[in-house]
Order: sequence, then structure tokens, then C-alpha cells
Amino acid sequence: YPLSQTYKFEPTDSIVPNGCEDNVLGLEGHCWSEWIADVDKLDMQLFPRALALSEDAWSCKYDKNIADFYARLPYQERMLDCLGVNYAEPEIADPKGTLHRKHEVQKWMMSDQDREYRRNKELKLKKCK
Repeated sequence: YPLSQTYKFEPTDSIVPNGCEDNVLGLEGHCWSEWIADVDKLDMQLFPRALALSEDAWSCKYDKNIADFYARLPYQERMLDCLGVNYAEPEIADPKGTLHRKHEVQKWMMSDQDREYRRNKELKLKKCK
């Protein structure tokens, strides 16, 4: 999912039946890694989505502000850089349009993931210059 959708996710709005909201104890971020070849690709799949999900889990839905999140994201990226985390650049993490991959049926194909990984590397190199 794009980063903006991850940030806006509200489990009690769509999944939990009315009156059962108090039964939700927290959020969980899944990453099925059997097709992720190495740690750099894993990092790119997880970050900055993990940051958005963390804020989502700790914030009341009325206090969430996506514009504020995006304004703070560059500072978080600097921290991730210091830690050696290969996070997804904004173009990869939050692509414009409804589906950024080649085809709906191929959305989990390795070729698409490799294309995103190579593009992410190019974007990082540009940012360093």
C-alpha cells in the first residue's frame, strides 16, 4: 500500500463491528519476506511504512495529520540514514496514481520489486549529489 494509505488506516472504521472498538488492542504490520532477497530490499519494503504505522497505532484518529507527518519525514529519513536503513524514497513509498506497478495481476512479481529497488537506488544517489 502507498505510504499515505498506511498512515490513514483506521481499523475500527472498516473492519471492527460497531460497539467492539474497545476490543482492539493495537496494530500489526505484516511483511511476508519469502520473496525478499536481502536486507536492503526488506528495509525498503518496511520503511517508512513502519513509521507511519507506528504513528497510526499511537495516535487518536482525530489527532492524525498527514501533512505534519510528511513534514517530519525528512528528519526521520536522516535518522534511518545514520542507522544504515535502506528506506524507500517518497516516489517509491507513495507513488502517484492508483497502481504504480506494471499490471494488477503481477503486483507481487519479482521483476516489479527489482525495478522499484533499482529506482530507489537511483533516487538516493541523486539526493546525495
